[in-house]
Order: sequence, then C-alpha cells, then structure tokens
Amino acid sequence: MNDNYLWDKSGEPDEEIQHLESLLSDFRYQPRPFVVPEEAPKKMIFSMLSMSTLRYGAIAALALLTLGIGLWYGLRSANEVEQVVRQPQQSTPVPTVAANNAEVKQAPGVTALQTVKHAAIARPIVRKPKVIKRATDKQLELEGEMAKEKVLYALQLTSKQLDVIARKIQTDTN
Repeated sequence: MNDNYLWDKSGEPDEEIQHLESLLSDFRYQPRPFVVPEEAPKKMIFSMLSMSTLRYGAIAALALLTLGIGLWYGLRSANEVEQVVRQPQQSTPVPTVAANNAEVKQAPGVTALQTVKHAAIARPIVRKPKVIKRATDKQLELEGEMAKEKVLYALQLTSKQLDVIARKIQTDTN
C-alpha cells in the first residue's frame, strides 16, 4: 500500500480501503450549488409575539408602573420636610420723611419701629415604625391544635373510603 493514496489518491489503492470507502460513500461530502429562492417568505411584524404575549406584557408593564408610582409617593411623603407655617405679619407703618422742623406724628398706640426677628423652627423628621401584630403563644397553640384536628379528620375520611374500596374489590373478586 502506498501512503500517498490516503492523502491525494495518487498511489495504488488497498482493497480494504476501497471496501471502507464504498461503505462510507453515502456519508461523503457532496458539494451542491446554492439555490436562491425566487421569493423570500414575508415575515409578519409580530411573528415572534402572539396577542397573549402582548397582553401579558402590557399587564406586567401596568403592574410595574403602579408599583413604581406607589413607591414614589410612599418615599416622597416619608422624606418630605414639614414646612413651617408662618404667622401672618402685622402691617408696619411706612415712615414718611418730614422736614427738619416739622413734628412727626404717629398713630396712637404705635411706638417707634421695632424689628422683630422671626425664627423658623424646623421639626425633625421622625419615622414611626410599623406595628406588626405577632401572634401570641396561645393563639399559635390553638391554630396548631385546629390544624391537627383537621388533618386527623381528613385521614379518618380517607381510611374509611379506602376500606369501602377494599371491600368492593374483595366482593368483586369472590
């Protein structure tokens, strides 16, 4: 056998190799020319999305939007700074300029202009913790007992039904 036959088929073929080639000829690569279709199939705009998928997507988007708005309002009201209510200021008389020798008249009960400093008092933001009612030990015990009774009752019913079925099977076979 010539080794060149295996690489470029230039040597003498071996009978075993020819036999193997004939057996495996169905699996040999056979080049085919590329055929271009005359008309490409038209794709629908929503070929990937069905109407039910769009509905579920819209419902999910609305749910997320509602959740986001709820969170935004909740956080905004929790962090909102309380605005200080200003007390209405009393109207102060406007001073007029008089001549040097003229006598300045003031309204009765009004003293010289006084400056009043108003200080805004900001209240600290206090978050109140949410009150979570926890079940007491007695309530938990009572709930546990009721659940146990329900399970036992269900087991009794099941065993009665199984007995009835077993009797029917025995009477049918006898």
